[in-house]
Amino acid sequence: MNYSHSSLLLAATLSLVALPLQASDLLSEDFESYTVDATVPVGTSGENWVQATNNQMVVRDETTATPFGTPNRYLEYNDSSTNTGGIRSKPIAAASDALTTFSIDFLEPEVADRNDVVKVGYAIDGLDMLGGNTRVSVTLDDGVIGGTTGGDGSSYSYDTAYRLSIILNDTASDVGFQGKTIASGTAHVWLRNLATNALTFAGVAADQNSDKPETSYAVALRANSGSNRQWINVDNITLASGVENNDAPLISVASSLALAVDPGAQSLSVPFSNLGAADPLVISAVTPGGADAAYFTVDSFTSPVAAGESGSIALSFDPTDGLRTYQASLEIASNDPATPAAVVNLTVDVASQDLGRILFVGDSITEGRFGLTPVENGYSWRYYAWKRMVDWNIGHQFIGTRTANKDGSVVYPDYTGKPFTNRHEAVWGTTADRRESELGAALNTMAGTSGSGVPDTVVFFIGGNGVSPVSTVDPAQIADITADISSMIDMVQGEVGGVPGNPNVAIHLVSILPRFPSSGPDARNANGFTALNGQLAALPASQTTATSAVRYIDAFELMNDPSHYYDGTHPDAAGADRLAEIIFGALVPDRDDDRLPDAWENEYFPDLAATDGSADSDGDGTTDHDEFIYGSNPKLRGLPPQPVISVPDSQLSLTLPAAAGPGYEGLSRRYQIFSSGDLTQWDPEQSGTVTGAAIQIPVTFGPGSRFYRLAVSVDE
Repeated sequence: MNYSHSSLLLAATLSLVALPLQASDLLSEDFESYTVDATVPVGTSGENWVQATNNQMVVRDETTATPFGTPNRYLEYNDSSTNTGGIRSKPIAAASDALTTFSIDFLEPEVADRNDVVKVGYAIDGLDMLGGNTRVSVTLDDGVIGGTTGGDGSSYSYDTAYRLSIILNDTASDVGFQGKTIASGTAHVWLRNLATNALTFAGVAADQNSDKPETSYAVALRANSGSNRQWINVDNITLASGVENNDAPLISVASSLALAVDPGAQSLSVPFSNLGAADPLVISAVTPGGADAAYFTVDSFTSPVAAGESGSIALSFDPTDGLRTYQASLEIASNDPATPAAVVNLTVDVASQDLGRILFVGDSITEGRFGLTPVENGYSWRYYAWKRMVDWNIGHQFIGTRTANKDGSVVYPDYTGKPFTNRHEAVWGTTADRRESELGAALNTMAGTSGSGVPDTVVFFIGGNGVSPVSTVDPAQIADITADISSMIDMVQGEVGGVPGNPNVAIHLVSILPRFPSSGPDARNANGFTALNGQLAALPASQTTATSAVRYIDAFELMNDPSHYYDGTHPDAAGADRLAEIIFGALVPDRDDDRLPDAWENEYFPDLAATDGSADSDGDGTTDHDEFIYGSNPKLRGLPPQPVISVPDSQLSLTLPAAAGPGYEGLSRRYQIFSSGDLTQWDPEQSGTVTGAAIQIPVTFGPGSRFYRLAVSVDE
């Protein structure tokens, strides 16, 4: 058995900070405090965003995406009128003879064949952006910024968040910005992709009114008239004096970073970048904080970092509190004027083992069902196995194209503050041949568009629905089911053309469970199920490869209690929990990661904490780990196996027990004999698998002494 560890870097959420402004905001408007699905804010026409005619601007609370970051409440501005354009304005004090920047974050949903446009910009006095009352404006229409000339690019993508900025120069002098010159009395339009922070010059506003306000400007939105409904999502509307100072350093660093690591002291690295245009980023200090700050030490950090370059923070992490999740924060002090103290939240799972991406393929017992009572329980055994993974800090990622259950989506309770991922490839009432016909497409989806990747661990729990409920076994039927399961194994191992697989995948075959219908022939259907389970138990021998182990999990007799089934076929809450323990025990045979299988420890010790493998529980000089390897009793004093020499037959005779009993499921005991004439150079003599019979080692007699050494291992 391979008890090695592996590390997993989870996705980090990148937070880009908006560039600072040279002067204070004149207007700052986001919509987190407004009432959802209501016209906002309430007031009289001309004093806020609401116009007297039509009520077409409402706050939405987006729960499936966060186009403008979190919190994710935004304004949906639309026009459903066929004859008049919807107009919304927000007045501010007059900003005559000034340099001002109007910015609006927007996202345009992709809808085909739309004729309307949204116009944004400055209005004067009248607030309505009609005729002479428009100071300067541009349009957003089907992925193009309209009303500009001479730009470096004016197109944008649907379903992508951008910041549109209109810089109006009402001063008497020309102003330089980003290598461009904003002439007096003109306005420049810029577009920033909020995901990449890329800044594009969209051109000079072509349609400008040279009139200046007497009392106030208005930041205005208008949807042109037309027959089709037009909408756009907006947030973070601002009007500020000055322009963005893009020379200043801008730190870009993950706001949260999640890692899964092995036990023991180790080094971690937190990357960051300077997205500013000119000035270097200078880090003055990095300070750990939070509940587990004591386990993190800052060793070094890159400083200064030139504009456009990247650096890193080197950390030492020593999880001396054992296998658990450690949470801390890093406060990064720098000369970034917008974020002088950036914070990175660290979550580090010290996992004893990592199962990687796990795929469950099965039928109703694995899928679960919506709408059952708490006693019946529709969670399926997957939920209870997941809770054990959380308890033992086992690395995992459930994958699959299916995210619901029979009759709906079960609401799975969080456990220790963590959510359950309901992903699988299990279908109520399905058979092995149907799953076999659909698995290839599912694997392609997982490897491609879903991005979850090919599985590292697969649990096949399927086949029972294809067995006829009669006492007579149909050999052809059993053979067909076995062939379908064998074909699915080939798929996940990557041995079927056109189907993405993993040649290193670990595969577990769960036996068919007994059934207890209230009536009908052969209530348990024992003959057919026993025949199928016999074929499943034989599959590991033919399907295991050099890099992909296939194991059989015999749960038939262990689940042979009718009280554990709510309908004679599907486990209830207690049955699902028991089934999860059986399957989890096979997935993670050494959950405390002490190089001793849990089943072997439970055979000799009261609990898993009683020994860690390095102990010598009986004091005979042989560690408990070596007792497991030799097959001896760790609570009974005695020497390890000793060879018995038989001179007349010119051979050594050695007897070792075969690997059998609790903890040795799927394992073999192997031996290797070495010989030496000087106790320095050891030559291999013979090796093999221990069967329990005496091992005969030929001895060559000659001048001098000959020494022999025995090496024993237990593995798959």
